[in-house]
Amino acid sequence: MEQVEKNNPKNNFAKFNFLLIAAIGIASGIAGGWLYEKMSSKNISSFKPEIQALLIKQTDLEKRLKSIEKWQLESIARSLVDFTVPSIQDLGNAFMLVDAEQEVHLTGIKFKGRIMNTQSVRHKNATFELTVNQASKQFTINQISAGNSTRFTAYIPDIEASDARYGSIRYIRSTVEFYTR
Repeated sequence: MEQVEKNNPKNNFAKFNFLLIAAIGIASGIAGGWLYEKMSSKNISSFKPEIQALLIKQTDLEKRLKSIEKWQLESIARSLVDFTVPSIQDLGNAFMLVDAEQEVHLTGIKFKGRIMNTQSVRHKNATFELTVNQASKQFTINQISAGNSTRFTAYIPDIEASDARYGSIRYIRSTVEFYTR
């Protein structure tokens, strides 16, 4: 036989306490969420101008970085010469390379070609630096007359032909002669 306690004051008090605790928990949760939302939206909205300024600065910095990267790549591409191409290649500083070639020699590579002087002055003891695969060698050409070219040969030891196709030739210094009337 089943006994059901009806209107037991202990059960009613426990139920009331449970409902009261649940109601307080729900109310505080709703109120806390509402209060948190109000405070956080107030804080976020107070930082909105700073956030927008930072986003603008970030966009500007990204544009500048892309511009610098593009400039660096173009600069590197301009300064590289291909030693398998005999046509005219710009070296900068009014000098050009023509008839570029390379050949295996001893333990490295011998580079040959003609340096063209496109200026209207004569260069004496013109020093250049040949850099290939992080190895460098300076060479000097005794004289390059105005509007002319002079042959050069430079040897870099301990590099493979497969690593020697591209490099750079950089003008270092020279003595300049010119005539006035």
